[in-house]
Amino acid sequence: SRTMYIQDETAGIMVYLPQDHRLDDLKLGDKVEVEGNLTSFHEEWEIVVSERSDIKVRESGDPPPPLPVATTSLLEPYEGMLVMLQGHAVRFKGSTIFWVDDGTDPAKVYLRRSTGIKKPFIEPGTPMTVVGIVSQYSDKGNPSRDDYRLLPRYQNDLILSEAPPVPANWPIMLPETGY
Repeated sequence: SRTMYIQDETAGIMVYLPQDHRLDDLKLGDKVEVEGNLTSFHEEWEIVVSERSDIKVRESGDPPPPLPVATTSLLEPYEGMLVMLQGHAVRFKGSTIFWVDDGTDPAKVYLRRSTGIKKPFIEPGTPMTVVGIVSQYSDKGNPSRDDYRLLPRYQNDLILSEAPPVPANWPIMLPETGY
């Protein structure tokens, strides 16, 4: 509830909001000016804002479209940016983490509990599209590719595609075997 991301045509960054900030002060797509201290939290760069008045809405606008990237590209150049991954669900960990792979290398998707996103039932191999913010979180002090993750913002940032239909005559039931 105290973080947001801002992005221009070159980069994105997390903004850590002051305690008294009201979320309804901002709308998705607003063009803002932010003043604060640049710091790093678990290897992710962020601007820490002290006062509500240090965030100024300059004009309203449309949010940027997600940038399509390969799953192997979920790295520093895209940190803080809104991106879109397309691939297949390949691995799962609990109710908040899974990996998507387009064939180049799996990318971690992390569902923050604060978003209210519920991970739908996903079969391994399910084709899907995931939109979110590229984030880094390393508590090792020596970040690696495994420390990058995609943070979906809303439930509709997870789009499961249907698997190809099974032919009507498959499998054929044989009375003597049950198969």
